[in-house]
Amino acid sequence: MVPVYVPAPFIPVRGEGSRLWDQQEKEYIDFAGGIAVNALGHAHPALREALYQ
Repeated sequence: MVPVYVPAPFIPVRGEGSRLWDQQEKEYIDFAGGIAVNALGHAHPALREALYQ
């Protein structure tokens, strides 16, 4: 297989909007947001409420 994806050098434990936090609570901007999330980002309040309903 061709290696076309390199894992991030940190483990994200929380996400909100375009931001991610690692195990040490260091904050990152998710510039690769299209890989594992939709266009609404991480934990968008409107999407969470709609899914809850």
